[in-house]
Amino acid sequence: MDTSLIVPMALDILMAPNVLFNRDQLRWWRFNYANLNNFQSPQPRGYDSEIKNIRSGTYLHWTLPRSLRMSKDSDNTEFPLVPNRWLIVRIHRDAGGNNVQRSWVLESDCPSSTLDNSSLFLVPKNVVKKWSESSDPNRKNSPHKAISLGYPISADTNTDSGVYTVNLGVPIALNRWKEKSPDNMFLTAIAPGNIEYAGYVPNNLGIFSFYDDLSDVPAQTTLSYLVTGWYADKACDILTTGSNGFTGESSISDVLKKLNWTIAQGKNPGTANKSLYNGMAFGLPWNKSSIPIPDQLEDIRNTNNVTVAIGNTGVDAFTTLVSEQLNKLLGYSNKDKMTELLKAFQYDLLPELNKINGNTIVANRVQREWFDERSGGTLYKIVRKSNADTRESRTSGDGSITPNDKKWLLELNANQKNLDSEILKLNNLQWDLNAAWWKLGNLSSRNNENEKKKKKNTEVSKDEMAPTLSQKEFEEFLDKVLQQLDKIHKLQGKVPQPDNSGNDNAQDAFLKGIEKFAKQKGIANGFELKAVSAPRFWKPGNPGLLISGVESDAITNSNNNLEVRLPSQIISSFKISYKTIDVSTLGNIIPTLPNSTVLPKEILKIYKEFFLLDPANAKQIASKTGLTTNVVESAMLNPKPLNYSPGVLPACSLSKWTQKWNPLYLEWEITPLTVPYEWKKNSTTTKNWNFNGFDYDLKSSPQGTSESASLKGRSILSPHTQFTFGAKLKAFVDQYGPENEDLTAIYNQIKDIDNWRFLSQELSEVNEYLSQRDPRAFRRPTIETFKAGKDNIRLAKAIGYADNTSSPPYDTPTYAQGFVNSVPAISTSHKSQFPFHGIRSGQYYIKKLRLYDKFGRTLDLIVDVSGAINSASHFPVVLDNAVKISENLVPHIKAPFQLPPRLLQHAKLDISLIDHVKNNITPEANPICGWLIHNYLDRSILVFLPDGTSAGELLLVQPGIVKTVNWVPPPNDNGITIDSIKAKSEQLYAFIIGLKGKSERDFKALLSVIDITLSKIDPPGNRTDLILSTLIGRPLALVRTKLQFLLRESPLQSCEWPKFMEATPQIPPFTSSNFSIRLGEMRLSEDGVIGYFDADNYKVFNSVTTPESGQNYVREIGPIGSVDGNYINLPFDGTTSKIITLLMDPRGSIHATTGILPVKSIQIPIQFVNGPLTAMEINFRVGPILSRVLDTSVEEGVTPPFVQTINYLPISEKNGSWSWWQNSNSGSNNKWQGYSLANAPNEAVLNKAPATLHDGYLRFITDPESK
Repeated sequence: MDTSLIVPMALDILMAPNVLFNRDQLRWWRFNYANLNNFQSPQPRGYDSEIKNIRSGTYLHWTLPRSLRMSKDSDNTEFPLVPNRWLIVRIHRDAGGNNVQRSWVLESDCPSSTLDNSSLFLVPKNVVKKWSESSDPNRKNSPHKAISLGYPISADTNTDSGVYTVNLGVPIALNRWKEKSPDNMFLTAIAPGNIEYAGYVPNNLGIFSFYDDLSDVPAQTTLSYLVTGWYADKACDILTTGSNGFTGESSISDVLKKLNWTIAQGKNPGTANKSLYNGMAFGLPWNKSSIPIPDQLEDIRNTNNVTVAIGNTGVDAFTTLVSEQLNKLLGYSNKDKMTELLKAFQYDLLPELNKINGNTIVANRVQREWFDERSGGTLYKIVRKSNADTRESRTSGDGSITPNDKKWLLELNANQKNLDSEILKLNNLQWDLNAAWWKLGNLSSRNNENEKKKKKNTEVSKDEMAPTLSQKEFEEFLDKVLQQLDKIHKLQGKVPQPDNSGNDNAQDAFLKGIEKFAKQKGIANGFELKAVSAPRFWKPGNPGLLISGVESDAITNSNNNLEVRLPSQIISSFKISYKTIDVSTLGNIIPTLPNSTVLPKEILKIYKEFFLLDPANAKQIASKTGLTTNVVESAMLNPKPLNYSPGVLPACSLSKWTQKWNPLYLEWEITPLTVPYEWKKNSTTTKNWNFNGFDYDLKSSPQGTSESASLKGRSILSPHTQFTFGAKLKAFVDQYGPENEDLTAIYNQIKDIDNWRFLSQELSEVNEYLSQRDPRAFRRPTIETFKAGKDNIRLAKAIGYADNTSSPPYDTPTYAQGFVNSVPAISTSHKSQFPFHGIRSGQYYIKKLRLYDKFGRTLDLIVDVSGAINSASHFPVVLDNAVKISENLVPHIKAPFQLPPRLLQHAKLDISLIDHVKNNITPEANPICGWLIHNYLDRSILVFLPDGTSAGELLLVQPGIVKTVNWVPPPNDNGITIDSIKAKSEQLYAFIIGLKGKSERDFKALLSVIDITLSKIDPPGNRTDLILSTLIGRPLALVRTKLQFLLRESPLQSCEWPKFMEATPQIPPFTSSNFSIRLGEMRLSEDGVIGYFDADNYKVFNSVTTPESGQNYVREIGPIGSVDGNYINLPFDGTTSKIITLLMDPRGSIHATTGILPVKSIQIPIQFVNGPLTAMEINFRVGPILSRVLDTSVEEGVTPPFVQTINYLPISEKNGSWSWWQNSNSGSNNKWQGYSLANAPNEAVLNKAPATLHDGYLRFITDPESK
């Protein structure tokens, strides 16, 4: 037996008499799929394609439950089918106050011969074929039109692309309706190329919305509406269980759990297997001659309490706006501190903010959010199973794995790196192939006769364009893609692939594939192969805009929890003042619903419930019961659940209708004033931007500035800030309020000022148009095929569009599909209105800004009207510090914002640790060239080889009049000479030679910057040698490092076609421009960088700390804030790199700041650190001392380290081992002899050996067992 669940949904209605249009502007635009015939986007840009002559009446829109608007899971784009039959009941009151009913059934998937009350849609061939076989005349005679075949790439006489445009949505009077076509369901909440269509009425009229012209109602009346939807084919219902159901769950209880639906009062779903969707609207006061009131939009206009803020992200804009508002209140005087506090809270960094370096940690995290990330590939590691989720790769490396595992792991990573690189090349080739196909198709669709009539002097004709791209050139693009696919297919067999033998999701299938691969390689017991992400690439996000003072549309609410009802829970009566009112009481108040037997059986009960809940019926109910109208209306407007029986009130609004306004879209027009990163005039290149150590500042009097054509776009507004930040802060205040008065006060103030009404969105097309890419919906190949050997291959497969069929070797790996997500933003008849930029840099201002709701009702915040108070010349946009300007280059604009230089494609700074001997990069490369320790006692630098062996000492000596730096060998007869150091570490040798002979001031400057830097940084690690640290500094490593800027894809280029319409030649290619890198960060205690030597130049040390003046050896990096400072500068040319030798605390991180990318941080693998540190012999020059030499006393059977012992004052440091070393004989043939140490006695001893003078060294070994 079929049982339906009653699912609530929001029903919104715009009441639009003609007088409303005299006051309000409606922004209507539609997806025009017919544009695809001309290879144009069906999606208009912001402010384009305005639809006029909107008719008066009511416009109904129902919002599907969120579970019907979500894909099955994150791994795919499969959406559930949605109801396609909608009963619409309208009740109006006649002159006598009686209810008059009119009803329609809207078949939302039925083709229509007119666009009135319907929407243009795109349907595939299989749908059209089933229509042609239907007995329903509307479907059998469907007026669909085929999209013509794309540019032919093989001989094919078929001009049908297999895709058709058609108007959908046919309302039929209920008294004439019956089901004629229950099968052939295809509608989802997502339209082709338009994921937002379910929310915007002009795009879904006749599908999820309905127009009622009210031609049959009085000029003044009260209206009520009921909308109920269902699936024509119950097998397609979202509640269907089993493998044929959308959720795949086997029981109705599991289906409901998956959908996040619960049955009211915790009832059991029983035999429920269908769903009915129900929305109601009560008491609409229709008057043809007046505008409905109250009106939420008009209230917003009158209060004028809407504020606009801009930042690099919506969070930046939000925190700045809130701080700006709080700054005007008593007690909130530090706006920047308030902004920092809110950002720290957002990113869970409140504990870090309390640290000395907390503001830097927060700033770095905030900056990282300015960028979108993309995979840098995959690396594999072999780790112990017990440590699979720890820092195994850092704590043990691969030293413990077997030689066999080590061998195949190196080979695997080489193959994976090669595969990752080839896939990136493939993605580039696929984009170029798609662009070539798009250009040829665009050109072939142009009509020469029309061109002759319309051509302007600035345009290029089809005949002039044709020679610039031929079929042969297109086929060359295709051949390159096919060759690349073949190469990738061969490489895939050498690395782990997903194991799709089960029903696992993509992630689990990949993990199974890794495990299978490792077993095939014979991985040792107790170990496992683990995939980790290689360093990621980064691309700047679009600017974020936030608006306060407006509330979002319900369709953007991310909460999908929903309470549904059983048929037995539909209301059939209620009580007022002990009187029971039911259907029999209402009598003729409920008009007969005609032809109701053709409807799902539960609808008649819902229809009757509708009248019991409608407060517009209060007067009629009062006349039937003897109660006053006020009593009845008050009870119905404030329903108490206990008064309603036998069921549960529906989970939707039961109040009287009001004219709401909840903006859905943000539409904008932005004017860029481009300030090139560099400007070339004649042979002189001028840099307009200066790296200040953190980001780029605009220099005064920049060259080559130009105001470009405006960028226009549209973004769907999101309450993300309201739902996430607000809810998070509320939860924090509820739990920790008394402990954090600042955040509690902030929450309350925001509630008082804005009532947590914030909407945000990125200006989503700025970066794309600047890089001459059009991200709007565009035409893609459908059935276009080509011959590859004996195979017919679809062009869409070769280009890499989502495809689950397999045709080796022409398959793009699943994770690499979908890279082609734009087409060239160009014209095929004249120069593009979007000049190409490889670098985004300049000042921008909002020329126009508007909000509009699902019905198109508009609030213009910024207008392009000269002198208007809300024009760009006067409108006060709130700016985050990161986008504020230093010099206004557009002085007629009130609040321009500045975007410093950023690359418009994914890039990264690669910091590679290279082998100090071979200068290469391998997993086993040891980057440590040697070790240095500042000996505080001797004011010298102790030098050690990479393995920790003592390599002598650098100290000041005075062979003549002045002191200079000299190197002396270690006092241990280990054969170390300056030449032997060179043989073991050329960089350590070069460091010694570079410092040797330097002046006293130079040497002291180096010691000073080392000490100052170490006093400000404190990387984590085991440091129990507190006493020893007063004698010597921390061990510092000389680390060989290679720096290089890398692009993820090939460098972006202008798409102008033909090439003679290229961009301004005075702007150099961005790949030739140098960008700065600042190494080290003293503001972070975990940083380890002291400074670095550039390449092999050891004559100058670049220090993170300001050195003493009057010396020539140490040069400060930067300094921060300076113009044209001392930084490493590199281009993104794919070849140029820089090798440096860092001096650093090896337990700390290397931080690199570029401004154009997030702060980069890497660490030295610990396997290169622990061994040398435990093996170090540290010598202190001591003496002469007066002491006795005694035979070493040990237990029987124990061999002492030294035969003799010398008495010495007790040493506080207990870690490690101490000994005494001195020359055993004088002269040139001296040899060193070691002694154990014994504590000198406190009392005089007269019968021992005589005391003698000793001159030598105290030696400390951290780990004696290593020797």
